[in-house]
Amino acid sequence: MRAIKSNRSNKKILLITALIIAAVLASGVVYAISSNVFDSSEQSNGPTQEQVEEQTKTEIDDKQEFIDSTKDEDLPGTNPPAPTSSDSITITTTVDSGTVTVNTKLSGFNSGSCELTIVNGSRSIVKNADVIYQPEFSSCAGFSILKNELNNGSWSLSLKVTEGSTTITKNSTVSVE
Repeated sequence: MRAIKSNRSNKKILLITALIIAAVLASGVVYAISSNVFDSSEQSNGPTQEQVEEQTKTEIDDKQEFIDSTKDEDLPGTNPPAPTSSDSITITTTVDSGTVTVNTKLSGFNSGSCELTIVNGSRSIVKNADVIYQPEFSSCAGFSILKNELNNGSWSLSLKVTEGSTTITKNSTVSVE
């Protein structure tokens, strides 16, 4: 009888030992998984330049799609007066760590095209975009120039906006450090 009781006791000890080993292994697996998930060396330092450019293009396309879906006749009395001078154009520039962004506000333009020319000495960069109509004011679809395309210094900006036979030019400057 004692042999049977001893055999059950040994099985109980073996079972408890197996459960303890399983718990330790499970804890180790959980720790290993959580360590890899939160390992900062494998995390990204932000979007790549291609991702930024793709996001910008998507935002421009979404904006244009929204504008195209809203017809002028749906917005009575919202057509701005025809532009007559460079005062119809406002240029603002933002310089951050990786890009120079040129934003525009166009009063009186319903459609057309924008041509941005950036000049520093003999170096010249030309970018083109469509005019995006909005009820309050229109804008060029957007200009972003990578800072590594520009040398440090003062750059002259010339924005030429054309709608039909009307072309108006506005000049500005931006300093790149």
